Amino acid sequence: MSAKKATCKSVGGDPWPYVGPIARADGEGPYNMFLLPLPGDSWWANYELGTRIDPRWHFDVVALADGRFSTVGQVTAIERGTDSHGRQVVFPDRIAAVRAACARMIRQARDSRDWGPMSGKLEGALLAMVINWARDVVARESGRPRPRSAKVAEPAPTTA
Repeated sequence: MSAKKATCKSVGGDPWPYVGPIARADGEGPYNMFLLPLPGDSWWANYELGTRIDPRWHFDVVALADGRFSTVGQVTAIERGTDSHGRQVVFPDRIAAVRAACARMIRQARDSRDWGPMSGKLEGALLAMVINWARDVVARESGRPRPRSAKVAEPAPTTA
């Protein structure tokens, strides 16, 4: 594993230099205690579905130098193996990490129905579109086509 050497906290330098075993698969160390995903390891709904989808609806994985994959870039969470809520963030293979990251984004998208106005929440057809897109991404990445009958139906309107 590669480790980035701490230099000084100078202007333009890393404000939180890290010296340790956590690094990306290409050997790049964290900057500001955070690892960015490699190109091709991020999926953004608004890139594929259009700009009417808020950019917060995305997920990614970080390929680590030791061959594992993380659903977060925060070094302290990678070292612990869990996020601040105790959920697993480090996985032995890429597909498991992609599935976990996707599932978390879908859960948050569903929960967003309760958010206030101007918050990027998803409802109705847009929610179904983002969920279907995310499931299609996992199917593409895992090499297992998703049956068309498994589409998420748009929820029926409720009457008050």
